[in-house]
Amino acid sequence: VYKQGGQMMINLGDSAVPYHEDFLFYITSKLRNPYYTPETAVKVTLLNFAITEDGLIQQLLGVVVAEERPDLAQMKDQLVVNNAAMTKQMSEIESNILKLLAESTGDILEDETLINTLAESKKTSTEVSQKLQEAEVTEKEIDETRVKYTPVAFRSTILYFAVADLSAIDPMYQYSLGWFVSLYRRGIQNATPSDDFEERLTNIIEFFTYSIYVNCCRSLFEKHKLMFSFLIFVRIQGGDNKLDAQEFKFLLAGPTSVQTAYPNPAEDWLPQNAWVEISNLAKLPNFMPLDADMAENNLAEFKRIYDS
Repeated sequence: VYKQGGQMMINLGDSAVPYHEDFLFYITSKLRNPYYTPETAVKVTLLNFAITEDGLIQQLLGVVVAEERPDLAQMKDQLVVNNAAMTKQMSEIESNILKLLAESTGDILEDETLINTLAESKKTSTEVSQKLQEAEVTEKEIDETRVKYTPVAFRSTILYFAVADLSAIDPMYQYSLGWFVSLYRRGIQNATPSDDFEERLTNIIEFFTYSIYVNCCRSLFEKHKLMFSFLIFVRIQGGDNKLDAQEFKFLLAGPTSVQTAYPNPAEDWLPQNAWVEISNLAKLPNFMPLDADMAENNLAEFKRIYDS
């Protein structure tokens, strides 16, 4: 942007066009994780509207509560509306009082209209404040009941991001949030009913997990179905804090060092790169001391496994 003849100008291609300070230019992208060069990034403001895990949990929590406890969902919605109306009423009362005080002339203690208005406003304000306090208690009770359905929303969120990751395997694998929520509703409706609350939650989680797998597999190439199964498993284990980060990293990246504590005990049939992997695996807590056990004690047993 530069000034020319007393007017701000900007170059667009080979042409110079007038520029206004209030001009805003918006560009949107459907890419999940678009990349911009540093030169572009420092000149623009990037807004990421992609759904977050916490946001999706809250959205899916609202859906499951609406399906399982429609009375609770309706009460929650009505409470939000009522609270907004009462808060607005309180604000209007305060504005009205300030307006009357500003317009009052002379001794305000002798202004009968102002005194009556203040008295009425105080009465209304007290009633509204009491209702807000009661609504706060009711809302807390509702939220305590809603939060019990969080395990369903949490598992479903994990599954959504597992499905979303499929686009990294093949760009053809694109699934909308609307489709996912629709399948989520049907999963809740079709899950086995139960009078026991915990059992009902388990039924919904298990049914929807299987349902999302089956429905996604219909659109996957055969070679990608096993990978999708593994992706769901890793996501679920990670969400339940049952996935060992070191072991998972080793599975994906392999050994990080070529140093071994013992020499290869079977160079005639065990490749050196395999022995390096075994030695690195033995450094993980759950696999200690695999390399020593193989090198010193059970080489014949390991050969039998290798040959099988």
